[in-house]
Amino acid sequence: MGWISLAGVGIEAALDPEWVARSARAITIPMPGGANSLNVSTAAAILLYHFTKRTRS
Repeated sequence: MGWISLAGVGIEAALDPEWVARSARAITIPMPGGANSLNVSTAAAILLYHFTKRTRS
């Protein structure tokens, strides 16, 4: 398995365009119901849950 890096930013911030250009993949979290943002720690918890769920199956 290779390296995995996660970068989480709030809606008020943005990643450096160089980081985005070096990224192999971008992941988004669908938010039905009209929500426009998630707390970064909540988003990280959701991603880590799904990542560990996939690696255990």
